[in-house]
Amino acid sequence: MVRKDLSAADPKREAINRQIEENLRKVYNETVSEALPDRFADLLAQLKTGEPKGNSENDR
Repeated sequence: MVRKDLSAADPKREAINRQIEENLRKVYNETVSEALPDRFADLLAQLKTGEPKGNSENDR
């Protein structure tokens, strides 16, 4: 079986790789700039206090 060389020297492959890289960077940057969801912030606060929500004396 003969394999075609898929090296980065191929102009089509280079263009595809650049497009993939650009799209991945765009998605990453959009994700990083999103606000932290309230539910996640609440869970982090619970971890810091060491008390799960709903287990305080007032909730029993």
